[in-house]
Amino acid sequence: MDESTFQEGMARLIRMTHQNGHSGPSARESPEKVGDFHICKMCNHVWKIRKSNPNPKSCPSCHSTIWNSPNARKIRCARCGHKWVTNLKHPAVCPNCRSRTYDLPTLMVRCKICGSRWEDAMNQSDATCPNCGKIPRDSVKILPRIEDMVANDKVEPRKKPLSISKEDVDSLSKQPDDYSRFVYLNKIGLGPTEADILIRYMNEQKPVDIAIELDIPLGIVFETIVPYIDAAGTEVN
Repeated sequence: MDESTFQEGMARLIRMTHQNGHSGPSARESPEKVGDFHICKMCNHVWKIRKSNPNPKSCPSCHSTIWNSPNARKIRCARCGHKWVTNLKHPAVCPNCRSRTYDLPTLMVRCKICGSRWEDAMNQSDATCPNCGKIPRDSVKILPRIEDMVANDKVEPRKKPLSISKEDVDSLSKQPDDYSRFVYLNKIGLGPTEADILIRYMNEQKPVDIAIELDIPLGIVFETIVPYIDAAGTEVN
């Protein structure tokens, strides 16, 4: 039995013993302070409470300063498997692979070779396209999750012209991935379908192909991309 397993078992035993032997308010103590013992939330290290230092600033074993934080928890990245401890409500990225989707079990992806779409964990060096079979990971594109956004459009012509500024174009070019672009476009007033159209166009997909793939009128596609084209000072692909 390794040390971590022993400490985890010890912590569980102390909690159970204290709970069985007490009732009332004293039985509802903080999970980091049980009876005469402290229990680290990070590594399960158990140590006896000292009168000289009843509220230690860190765990004597793992030295974590958030050992008794009510928000402290361990997180595992679904992309690279990295584990880390945080007391933030929702960390922005995985500190190891920098993925913004570390907390999503699967991602919606598209094969750059054949265009097929499917859900994939994206935690291996290869991906398995339903049409092409095994392909390198760089042959797969992660798509924005439209279902995660509030659907505020009905794929109908806009009553007011879409407004995209040169500053928006510059900001979009600085976004690290399609999901970040999707969030940005949603914030400046584009609906999920409009954002999807514009991201596809930015990824050099032809307007006709966008209309066919999304099953929407070509006019809706042009209505969405023309303001971006004007702001960017480019021509239609």
